[in-house]
Amino acid sequence: MAYRRWVVLSVWVSLLWIAPAFAAEELKQLLKQLLAAPSIQTAPDFTTKVLIPPGSFYDPFDLYSRGSSLWVSDDGKEEGEKGGQIFSVNAKGKVSVTVGLGKLLPPIAMDVAPPSFGAFAGQIFTVAFARPDAEAGFLVPNVIQRINLTTGEVSNACTLPKNTAGQEGAGGFFLRFGPEGSQFAGKLFITAATNQTLYTMSPDGTCTPFVSIDMQRWGYPTGLTFTPDGKTMLVGTAQPETSDPAGPPKRGAGKILRLSPEGAVADEPLVTGLDQPCGMLFAPEGFGQYGGQLIVADSGDFNSPVPMTQPVKHDGQIFRITPTGELALVASGFANPTGVAFLGNRLVVSDINGDFHVGQRELPDGFIVEIASQ
Repeated sequence: MAYRRWVVLSVWVSLLWIAPAFAAEELKQLLKQLLAAPSIQTAPDFTTKVLIPPGSFYDPFDLYSRGSSLWVSDDGKEEGEKGGQIFSVNAKGKVSVTVGLGKLLPPIAMDVAPPSFGAFAGQIFTVAFARPDAEAGFLVPNVIQRINLTTGEVSNACTLPKNTAGQEGAGGFFLRFGPEGSQFAGKLFITAATNQTLYTMSPDGTCTPFVSIDMQRWGYPTGLTFTPDGKTMLVGTAQPETSDPAGPPKRGAGKILRLSPEGAVADEPLVTGLDQPCGMLFAPEGFGQYGGQLIVADSGDFNSPVPMTQPVKHDGQIFRITPTGELALVASGFANPTGVAFLGNRLVVSDINGDFHVGQRELPDGFIVEIASQ
């Protein structure tokens, strides 16, 4: 009996020594799985490469082109009551910090103020979470922050008010300034999914509801851009499977709506058949034979809530809209693509992968992909 007890004790002592090494190896394998580089497939006439693999960004949501470089808004990673950063990325994939941790509320989308915004021209505006947690994304009114890179000052320009139905201005997706010289000029436009409302902001910091979208007919607003002639606003929408905009979207029910400067929604969408359209922009003429066509990042299902230890579905796709108004695939294999921009004539796509704000994990699993037209 004593010998048996000695054997059992020896086994337990051995396991205690082995367990730390075993746990470390398990953790290593788990992180390798969650931070694996994506496998992106392209349609004919396109080539792709991973410009920045997982490991640098948490949730790189939006992109802003600066010609030879990009700004990237990353709403992941917390620091006290603040969170998120803004990075700069050059054409070779080198990453540098533009606005570091501890200065911002988690920035979702961003844009740079044009001359019509007076004294604030050239400053970065973001739609941000009011605090760095999941509830703040969909239930707490979003904040519009203004960033002066010259002075380093970050200030709250406004908090989205309730819409005319008394619903909170939460669930912000994108914001874009109206094109200069158009009837949209001098205003910043913001989409809020939770109350299905588009807002405007004036240079004096006044935020007001612009138009609310009929969710039963159209869904909730997501992406936002303008036609090259500045006459029409294009708004992406997604239709939730349930009444909860934070839930998964209904497959194929996403649309791109056309809005007038007065906020009237055209009866016929520009295109249908998407899941959850996010970043949108028109390709430059140098983008091969597809110059001038609208590019759309369709995030698919955000996998809300994001699983803690399993990879998310890679159901995200990039589309172009043909001159006849049809969806044409550019690339697939993305997890949750959200932002699109151009570095010269190359399309760049940001992918948040597993989003902390609608999940249970916070890892630097976001990545950036470059697509070229042959």
